[in-house]
Amino acid sequence: MRVRFGDHIDLCQRVTYNNSFFIFVTNVYGKVYTVDCKNEITASKLYEEVLINGYLDVSEFDYY
Repeated sequence: MRVRFGDHIDLCQRVTYNNSFFIFVTNVYGKVYTVDCKNEITASKLYEEVLINGYLDVSEFDYY
């Protein structure tokens, strides 16, 4: 799946979510991103979106 983080898009091999946080592991560098969705409802909706579309834009959320 592809995930947009602000000014770049990474190909990710794994996505998980727990409560209001997403965790992405990228393919190329094995980098791990944690995205704060602020609440579990938003995280759940985004999770469904990435399952259906194979793409997710998390640029509007805090991530590190």
